[in-house]
Amino acid sequence: MKTSELYKRTIQELELKRDRELALAKEDLKVGYEFIQPINILKRTINQAAKSPEVQNDLFKIGLNLATGAIGKKVMGNSDSPIKKWLGTVVQSLLSQFVSKKSDDIQSATLKMIHKILHSMIDLKKSTSQEADTEHVTQAA
Repeated sequence: MKTSELYKRTIQELELKRDRELALAKEDLKVGYEFIQPINILKRTINQAAKSPEVQNDLFKIGLNLATGAIGKKVMGNSDSPIKKWLGTVVQSLLSQFVSKKSDDIQSATLKMIHKILHSMIDLKKSTSQEADTEHVTQAA
């Protein structure tokens, strides 16, 4: 093999290597740019916060307090009477205090109820699927 052919071959290999490395560097730059985009930083932060048990617990308590406030207002209704307004405020306050003291119990009971509902839905789906399979086998025979 001639020296000039060896040089040409080596140059071609180096140019291919350069092109591959340049493409990889561009891809890395693109990924890095996407990573530092403010919207992506915000998304990652929100996702991490949503996975945090403390944040989930706080959000549940906030939702529970909002629900009790709405229920308290609904029970007392809208009235122009100052006595009814005062009574509604007292009832809402007592209800909020009760809920805040019992929020762990309420949360536990709610999660158990959701768990039971999901399991019954899964069982229903399984039984429906099994019935469909049985019917399909019966029709095939």
